[in-house]
Amino acid sequence: MFANFSLDKLTNTITTAAQSAQETINNKILSPDAQTKLQFKKTTRFFQEKVGAIPADEISKLPQDYQQLELKVDALEKILNRLLLVSKTFELEGYDYPPNLTESLNHWWNEEDEEESPVSDESNEDSENSKKNTTKINEIDPSILNRSFAIAISKAVLDSQQIYVNLKKKEEEGFSKVDSADDEEDEEEDDDLNNLIKTFQSWSQCYKNIDQSKNDMDTMIVKEFNQKLIDLLEIDFKTVRKLRSKVQESRLEFDTMRHEIKLKNELKEQAEKEAAAKVEHEVSNDVKPEESAKEETKEESEDGSAGKADTKEEVVDGKTNNKSNKKGKKDDKTKKNAKKEVDEEKKEDEIEPAPTTSISETKPQEDDEESEEDKLLEKLEDDFVSNITAAVEKMTEVTDSVEIISLVKLFQNIQLVHYRQCVQELEASMKLLDDLPIDVDED
Repeated sequence: MFANFSLDKLTNTITTAAQSAQETINNKILSPDAQTKLQFKKTTRFFQEKVGAIPADEISKLPQDYQQLELKVDALEKILNRLLLVSKTFELEGYDYPPNLTESLNHWWNEEDEEESPVSDESNEDSENSKKNTTKINEIDPSILNRSFAIAISKAVLDSQQIYVNLKKKEEEGFSKVDSADDEEDEEEDDDLNNLIKTFQSWSQCYKNIDQSKNDMDTMIVKEFNQKLIDLLEIDFKTVRKLRSKVQESRLEFDTMRHEIKLKNELKEQAEKEAAAKVEHEVSNDVKPEESAKEETKEESEDGSAGKADTKEEVVDGKTNNKSNKKGKKDDKTKKNAKKEVDEEKKEDEIEPAPTTSISETKPQEDDEESEEDKLLEKLEDDFVSNITAAVEKMTEVTDSVEIISLVKLFQNIQLVHYRQCVQELEASMKLLDDLPIDVDED
């Protein structure tokens, strides 16, 4: 079973797998791409802009229309928050009538006294009518504290009516025990009390209806007007804030990437200049040995000409010496030619350029990185422009005057319906008062 088992083979397999896993980690996890690098550098640039370390000319300017819309949005948001702060008052019960505990307790105490006081059979009808009116008001506002100024007036007037009703009861009880001689005067007094009771009853009913109308108005303002303000602030303006934030984020990313590419290009140009200066320096150093070699050749030629003159002088002395001198000249000439060829080959070896294998291998990799960064910069620019467009569209929609004017019309219309109802109730009460038979004494 274990005949083919090899420990070396297992060790090699594990080593290969470990190397493959390490390369994957280095290439995909530990080696960040351009987008990941951008996120880190963007955060750094954000704080640099906050402290004013970045020049203003390196920060992308937003369009003038966009900046004006931002100002309009900020102003409108401030206005709506101010309006909502005031209109939330309609959600509070009794906002137009501060709590008056003494008045409310007196009303409650009087109601308790009325329930405990004995009532004769003759005044049952008036008492029942008064209780019905009181019950109707308490159905609207059963609490001890009054929910509005109108209901406070209605309760006070109703209490006043009850006082006259009780007074009438007492008078009727007294008249039933004692026979009156003047029936006409008694009837006039009864008419006065009846007119006062009707007056206070109409007055109380008028403000009870006004209170109901006011309660409907408050409900409408809370449900319609206030809710629309809340929706605008918490939905529309929240969306605008998100879009504006995206614009700033995309601008920051674009500026960061553009700055990084600019720095890289500057470093590249500087490196190229330094390389060119280095090559120029090396070429100048190579020219100097060549000039020195020429000077040596010139000196040797001068020495040769001097040797020729000496040889001529020796020819005069004898033929034998002349032949030997000619042979020596040929040997010297051969040696000089050989030395010159060696020097030229040495110069060619020195001028020959260094191998460029490593440069040619790294250049495609640098080009790929530059291409990736350029593509990312182009994408960031497109995102920046598209985010600005989306934000402008939403801000234009939010700041449209039609929406604001419609809100004001809604509020005014709700108020108008309430005040029309108030006018109708007051006119009806005035008509009843005008119809009462009141005798005016003439002088």
